[in-house]
Amino acid sequence: MPRSLSLLSVLPLLAVLLPLTGCLRPPAPPTTVPMREIRAEGPATTTGEQAECLFVFLPGYGARPEEFVERGFLDQLEANVDADATVVDAHIGYYLEQTILDRLEEDVIGPAKAAGYEKVWFVATSMGALGALGYGATHATQVDGVVLLAPWMGFGFGFGLIGVQGEIADSGGLLRWRESLEDQSGLDGAAPDGSSLTQDEFTRLVWAWAARPLRPDGSEVPIYVGYGQQDRWIESQDLLADAYPARRKLLAGGLHHWDVFYDVWRGFLWQGFLQRSCGRAEANTPRPTSR
Repeated sequence: MPRSLSLLSVLPLLAVLLPLTGCLRPPAPPTTVPMREIRAEGPATTTGEQAECLFVFLPGYGARPEEFVERGFLDQLEANVDADATVVDAHIGYYLEQTILDRLEEDVIGPAKAAGYEKVWFVATSMGALGALGYGATHATQVDGVVLLAPWMGFGFGFGLIGVQGEIADSGGLLRWRESLEDQSGLDGAAPDGSSLTQDEFTRLVWAWAARPLRPDGSEVPIYVGYGQQDRWIESQDLLADAYPARRKLLAGGLHHWDVFYDVWRGFLWQGFLQRSCGRAEANTPRPTSR
């Protein structure tokens, strides 16, 4: 089995259950190699310079990658951060085929590094969090930061706290749960290639790395989490966000919806950490865009 790991006997169930929630669409088209991307060049590139940062946007289940463009996410990035962006059509098919991490490495991140990008940030909505965190857990040296907008962490369909989520809650939080794990190997952002993981093992890897998102040299990959106060998966989102400093958590009013994703995205841009990471000293006031 490739290092993309086993995502997941849960995802066939996801394909059935998520449409029933009323918030997302039916399964996406078949996979392609390479994955389809929508590239957007920032101010530095349009003046003939190589941008330092590349932002990789990962959509949620059923979402069209074009929606990041249509709803103003990339306009906000261009107005506030000196960076380029790519929106990846990382639909559910790649998760079901267990190729999402390989495709991200071979089609997106590897070529970006070869092209001269010094820093890569993930911006993921909903199901895209599994791709961003899974990639971080296996390729942390390639990631400079992760922004999760209303992350879906693999469970929580109204059946209560189950599986790993229940263990984390019973342990008193994500950090305590991570410390309680007997086997700490492979949790330094470089999970070994060729791992053959079950759904439960993959979920544990993602949560354990998210608790302490480190690279093999001990440096940290910053993770920021934002979501709506009425999100249907707020229990798992709270468990995740509570492991981070308050400045890395942002709440907005609303449900699991694009409007909330956008509001949280603008809020993180306002904080200025993305600008500082990519070479701009101060944040601009996020300008409104049509959606």
